[in-house]
Amino acid sequence: MTVIDAVLSFPLFNLLLPSTVIDFLLHYGLGFTVVLVIFTAILLERSFRMKGILLGLLYGFLSFVLFWTPELLFDILLPGVLYETEVLWMEVAMTAIIAGYSILLGGYLIKYKVTV
Repeated sequence: MTVIDAVLSFPLFNLLLPSTVIDFLLHYGLGFTVVLVIFTAILLERSFRMKGILLGLLYGFLSFVLFWTPELLFDILLPGVLYETEVLWMEVAMTAIIAGYSILLGGYLIKYKVTV
């Protein structure tokens, strides 16, 4: 058995090393965005103490809802209006928006608000 066959035979390796470039970018882009949202939630907690816990949880929940909005809207409420690839690109755009906002908010919090 070759190394490629061994890697492709285990489903977890397919998640770590997707077979196409677009799958690789989607998996790792979403994972990177999740890490950014968690880091921003931690910065909110460090910046605003007890209120920051609630703000961090609210920020994480709103990011989750914003990410799933295209999927819920066009697959459940309005099925058949858009193609699957269009919904996918809308989710990619939402992921980029969430990641960008997390970077901007995190930078602001680090520069002006963090108390340790």
